[in-house]
Order: sequence, then C-alpha cells, then structure tokens
Amino acid sequence: MLDEVITPQQAKFDEAREMLRMFSLSGERKPEFFSRFKKKTFEGEFKPESYHISGRCDPRYCWNPDPYVDAWHPLVLRHDGKVIVMSSFSIVRFSSETGVTRSNELDLLPERDYPITVQLQGQMFCEDLLRPLKWERLLVTAMEDWARKAGFNSCLGLPAEKNPHPGMNRPEMHLRYDVTFKRMSYKMDRGYWKKNLTA
Repeated sequence: MLDEVITPQQAKFDEAREMLRMFSLSGERKPEFFSRFKKKTFEGEFKPESYHISGRCDPRYCWNPDPYVDAWHPLVLRHDGKVIVMSSFSIVRFSSETGVTRSNELDLLPERDYPITVQLQGQMFCEDLLRPLKWERLLVTAMEDWARKAGFNSCLGLPAEKNPHPGMNRPEMHLRYDVTFKRMSYKMDRGYWKKNLTA
C-alpha cells in the first residue's frame, strides 16, 4: 500500500488542530502585547506584566466554570491568576440552510472555514481590573493572531442581533460586538462580521 501523501497545507492544518487542542499560541503574551490595548484616557496605575491570556487547556491553570462558555474554544484573560474576562470562538463554514454551521475540524480549508468570535464576556466585580484595557479588542486580536498562524484566510464575528442571550442589554451588546468588530476593520458579509487576514 502506498504511503499517505500529506500536503504542506494539510500539515499546516494538522499543526493548527493541535494548537486548537492545547492553545499553545495563546499561553504566553509579553507585557508589550497588553500595553497595546491600554486606554489612552486611563491615568491610573497599569501593570501589563500582571495580565496573562491562555486557552482552556492551559495545564498551568485550573478552569473557573463561571462565566459560561458559549463556543468550543475559549480564550481567558487573567490578572494575577484571577479570571477577569473571556472570549470564545468556534470554527464554522457558511451554510445556505442555517447561515453558518460548525466545521468538521478534521477537514479544514482556509478558503471555506472561518474562526468566529461568538462571546466577549467579563466576570462580575472585575470592572477595576478591566478599566485600563480595551479588552474586547485584545481578545479579538488574540484570536486573529492564532487564526493567521493556523493558516486561515479570514475570520468572523457574531453580530449583536444574533447573540444567543436575548435578556442582555442590547445597546451594550451593540457596543461590545458590532462597534468592536467595525472598528477592527470587519465588514458585513452574509449577515456576519468578516475580516480578511491576508490583506
């Protein structure tokens, strides 16, 4: 029997799937990364070295089950080890029946599949720790960095109107999701925010 031929693209996505499982890329961020997202209007003490971003599988940290995770792959922002905010994303492809549907992560193609950010959520009573940061942009950027390294051509963002939590404050949801994605150069495409990562 002939040996299986693995193309460079397939090898890249094999590595990407392993990164999805362990989130090795998101485990370490230098203080300079967090300093990029400091609000210009914040005048208090800011210690970027106190922040750490990781995935759920990071073996150095136990998982705090609150807040609830909406998607398969979470990114967690901690301050001195305390969970203060998180995002989560899935890998999807467009579907004529349902809008988007979850991709088979054993069969990924960069022109067909997209990481989609579906959750940007802070922990209760962490406002003081979040106040210095544009934390929504920080978490979306971390996902984009992973997506580029994994070889995806584009990524998506969930519009506020499609968010699965109808009881939440809608104007706040609009600011957190729609305004964040728009300011980060996402454009509407088939009802979802979309950004080209190869430009």
